[in-house]
Amino acid sequence: MNYRVIGSVIKEEFPAITLSLILGTIGGAILNSNFETILALPPLLALEPPLSDMAGDFGLMIGARLMTALKLGYIRPRVLFRSKVLRKNLIATLSVGCLASAYLGIVILLASYLGGLLVINPSVLVEVSFFSGFLLVLVVTFSGILFSVLSFKYGIDLSPLITSVGDLSGPACLMIGARLLQLI
Repeated sequence: MNYRVIGSVIKEEFPAITLSLILGTIGGAILNSNFETILALPPLLALEPPLSDMAGDFGLMIGARLMTALKLGYIRPRVLFRSKVLRKNLIATLSVGCLASAYLGIVILLASYLGGLLVINPSVLVEVSFFSGFLLVLVVTFSGILFSVLSFKYGIDLSPLITSVGDLSGPACLMIGARLLQLI
């Protein structure tokens, strides 16, 4: 590998990785600030990592699909939100995100029940998972769209930021969902 290629990779990746590190640290601080609350409710503690991971996956999926459509010329950045391709991808991503969030809540409910750690009303746990997951997928999906357009426009790989937004937003959305549904 020649030095120009290495320099190019470093130039493209360094800003995104640095910002990812900062966003991940802030997400950890949010989680740490609610540590006692989450520790008192083990199902919430079990819900956070897969919820954040799932959201990052959805953000990366829509980001990759959008980046491909931009590169192939199916979508132009200026008319992005009038695009049928984007609209169909948004509907599919949000629909599957809602179903996956509810499913995740049911899996955590069953695992908590089998482990003897169910200290939450079962329906509230599934509702918190659904609402938090929906909110998180919404945030990460629009982040994926934004970072894809910026990546395309400026030629910098911002995909690590999409998962970092999930890491940052995961604890926040879980706490928002738990508070709005009066779990905590």
